Amino acid sequence: MTTDTPASPDTENRPEPTEPPEAAAPTEATESEAPAEAAEAASPARAPRTARLLLAAVLLGPLLGAGVGYAVQAARPATPLPPLSVDTLHYPTEPLDPAAAAAAEPKPLAIDGDLRKLLVGRPADAEDWDDYGVAGTGWLTAGGKAMMLGDSAAEYRRLMQHHFRRDAMLAYHRGDVDYRIELIQFGADDMASVDGAFTILVPHNGGSLDGTVNGHYEAPREPEHYADSTEQFYYARATAVRGTVVMHIEMFSPKPVDGGEIKELAMRQWERLK
Repeated sequence: MTTDTPASPDTENRPEPTEPPEAAAPTEATESEAPAEAAEAASPARAPRTARLLLAAVLLGPLLGAGVGYAVQAARPATPLPPLSVDTLHYPTEPLDPAAAAAAEPKPLAIDGDLRKLLVGRPADAEDWDDYGVAGTGWLTAGGKAMMLGDSAAEYRRLMQHHFRRDAMLAYHRGDVDYRIELIQFGADDMASVDGAFTILVPHNGGSLDGTVNGHYEAPREPEHYADSTEQFYYARATAVRGTVVMHIEMFSPKPVDGGEIKELAMRQWERLK
């Protein structure tokens, strides 16, 4: 005898199994858009056509211009050069005379010799003046020159800075006037300092010396007094530069000095330096 097995309540109510839904196949539009977007992102943006044309014109313009200019110059006829204006070399037919060659050489400046011989000299009616150890004509040292001023140490340093070499001086009395004529030579290392060492920049009651580059004279109307003294005197001076030599002329008088006198004396001394 057979008995039927009761069915499970879960089995009775369970629905029939169905097949899982298949994944939707990608459409043709989806498959083609992905590679296109990747290619567009990988490739750079193209330059505008107008910019490329301008760049090509900028590069080719100078080349074409140079080529046209070269072609124009090459087509022109050659310009002949002017003849060289050079004399033909020639040699003397006779040996050169050494004495004649020495005579043809330029003469050295007078200021290279004994400066004392270039001084104008003492007038016949004058007497020697013993001025700082120099009576008449002689040499004045840098120390003696510095002693003429109140601040001797500063004056001595100034002379050394201007490369002082020597000083030929003439000192004499004429009546009640004292005269001092100096030819002061400096080294050639500092000609700018020599030019300004004794030059009168702004003359008082004076003017320039004819024939000189920077020569001046002056005869002030106001009296002065000696250093550390109340004694008054009237002063006149003239200055000019010739090479490395400074011409310096001074006059000391108890009354005002005539500017024409100091100028005339300075011009006579200047002529001896030429």
